Amino acid sequence: MKPGAMDANRAFLIMIVTALVGGGLSFVSGIIGWVAFAAGGFLSTYLTKATKGKGVLASLVGGVVYAIVFSIVGILTVDAAIAEATAGMNAEMGDQGAAAASAMASGLGTAAVIVGAIVAAIIVFVIGLIAAIVGASVRPKTADAPQ
Repeated sequence: MKPGAMDANRAFLIMIVTALVGGGLSFVSGIIGWVAFAAGGFLSTYLTKATKGKGVLASLVGGVVYAIVFSIVGILTVDAAIAEATAGMNAEMGDQGAAAASAMASGLGTAAVIVGAIVAAIIVFVIGLIAAIVGASVRPKTADAPQ
């Protein structure tokens, strides 16, 4: 594929797909998700006719999608951990005590996931921003590809 050959709006598609993949991979290793997002940021401006500004906007959209995926996977992970941890509490604390502990842990876990998603969105936005600017800067200049 030639640099700058695709339509500029494909930058958004590239970043959204990268955010979905990177958000899912972030629970294997955060670095893998960030590298995938950086590659998407670079490719979103290098392979398309997108300007640096459109690449930055695509990175922002991708960061929001990444945060949503991160939240969904994080909440599912926290809920599974809480269910496993509270399974043995019924005998020790009784049903009401186990339910109260589960509710408190669920609330704290959800709050931690939301804070983590916000931080992750900021981090991947900055990574995507830098990668998009670099991708647009190193793209060969052609008559129909704006810089």
